Amino acid sequence: MTSKTMRDSRHVALYLWLIILVIGSVCVGLFLVHFRYHAWDFRNNLWGPARLLLQGEMPYDPQALEGLSAEWGVPFHLSIWFPTIVGLGLPLGAVPLPNAANIWLFLSLTASLVTVGLVHRVSGPDDSPRILLSLALVLVAFAPLYAHLRQGQASLIVLASVIPAWVLLEHDRASWAGVVLSLSWAKPQLILFAWPLLAWLAIEKRQFRALFGGWLVGSVAQTIPLWILEPGWPAGYLGALDANPVWLQPNILSLVTTWSGSPMVGWTATLLAVATAFAWLAHTWRHHDPVVALSWALALTPTISPYTWSYDQVLLLPLLVVILRTARAGPRRTVFWIVFLVCQVVYLALRIQTPPDTWYAWFPPVLLLFAALV
Repeated sequence: MTSKTMRDSRHVALYLWLIILVIGSVCVGLFLVHFRYHAWDFRNNLWGPARLLLQGEMPYDPQALEGLSAEWGVPFHLSIWFPTIVGLGLPLGAVPLPNAANIWLFLSLTASLVTVGLVHRVSGPDDSPRILLSLALVLVAFAPLYAHLRQGQASLIVLASVIPAWVLLEHDRASWAGVVLSLSWAKPQLILFAWPLLAWLAIEKRQFRALFGGWLVGSVAQTIPLWILEPGWPAGYLGALDANPVWLQPNILSLVTTWSGSPMVGWTATLLAVATAFAWLAHTWRHHDPVVALSWALALTPTISPYTWSYDQVLLLPLLVVILRTARAGPRRTVFWIVFLVCQVVYLALRIQTPPDTWYAWFPPVLLLFAALV
C-alpha cells in the first residue's frame, strides 16, 4: 500500500469518526431532552436535595420534599446518600427532573464503559476482535447493570472513581488519585475493601500522604456548597438517617440478623466474613497482579458490606473483565461463562416478577465461586 493510499485511508476513517461523533451527539442531545425517566434513587438522594438547596431550603426537610412531590407528580423520600454527592451534583438540581435524570443515566452508562475500558487496559495490551467482542458481551449481558440504571443508583459512579484512582496511583499521581477517589463518598459502604487496598498500594509506593491529602481536599470541596447554602445540613442529614427504616437486604448482616433474630449474630457473621475476605485479598495480592485483588475487593463488597442492595452488584463487573482477560482457555472457563449467562437469564427473569430484593442474594456468591475456580 502506497503512502498516499494510507493517507487517504486515514482521512476517510477520520471523516467517518467525525460523522459518527456528530450523529451520536445529536442522538444524545435528543435523548436528554425528550426521554422521560424519573429514577427513584437519583431523584430522592441527589436531585431532590440539590433542588431544595438551590431554592434556599433544607435539603432534608420532609415538608419541602412533599412540595417537590406535588410539583413533579412523583413521590420523594429523605436522602441517605452521603451528602458529598449533593455538593458534587448541585448543578443537576437546576435542571428539570426528567432532563437531570437523563443526564445521570448518560453519566452512569459512561461510568460503566470507563470501568470496563480501564480494567481491560491495565490487564495488558490485547485489542483482538475476540476480546473486544467478549467485553461487549459481558457489558450488554450483565443483568445487574440494567437494574442499576433503572433505579438511578450511584454504584457505577463509585466504580468510575475507584478504578481511575487505582490507575492514577499506579502512575505515581497519588494526589490526583485521592481527589478522584473522593467521589466514592457517595456510598462509602462500597469501598469497604477497595479503600484499604488503595491505601496499601500507596504505602508501598510511599505516596500515602499524597493520596490522603488529595482525598481530603476532594471530600471537603464537595461539601462547600452545602456549608454555604445551608449550614445546618448535618443535623438534617442525621435526622434522615435516623428516620430511615430497617430494610431486608441481600447481604450477610441483614440476612443473618433476620434469620437468627439477633443483631449480635448478624454482626459476628459479618465480621467473620470481613476477616475471611481480607485473608483472600492478601493471598490474591501476593500471587496475582494487584488489579486482580482490587477487582476481588469490589466483587466481595455487595455480599459482605452492610447496607448493600442488588443494584450494588454491578461491582462484580471489574472481576468479570479480569477473568475474561486472564483466565486460560479450557473447560473451567467454558463452564464459568455458561454459568455466567445462565445467571443473567435467571436474574432478569426474577426482575420481571419483581420479588423482594433478598431474592438476588445468590447472585454474587455463585459467580464468585466459579470465578475462584477459574
